[in-house]
Amino acid sequence: MLMRGALGLQMRDPARMVPYVDAVYRAIWVDAKNMNDPATVGAVLQQAGFAPEQLLALTADPAVKDQLKVVTQEAVSRGVFGAPTFFVGKQMFWGQDRLDFVKDALKP
Repeated sequence: MLMRGALGLQMRDPARMVPYVDAVYRAIWVDAKNMNDPATVGAVLQQAGFAPEQLLALTADPAVKDQLKVVTQEAVSRGVFGAPTFFVGKQMFWGQDRLDFVKDALKP
């Protein structure tokens, strides 16, 4: 559901995708919230300024579900095996503890 939420926003309201990912990643890796619990997800999203009911409806959209299958296969083809995974060019970085390496790789 969380992945469909990010992808759905990327497809329909791209300006809201980054705040969504920021809220979800913070809840998972900083605040250690159980983002498998729908009530917790709803509370996190509401606190981040989202309408949980609208986002839930977006995650149920068949076009979003189909696109998730496409991008998941693309990720597998690139060697992705977990989240968070970042690419800078063809170089892959896995894990939130690699963000400093991503930052360095982005420098000109």
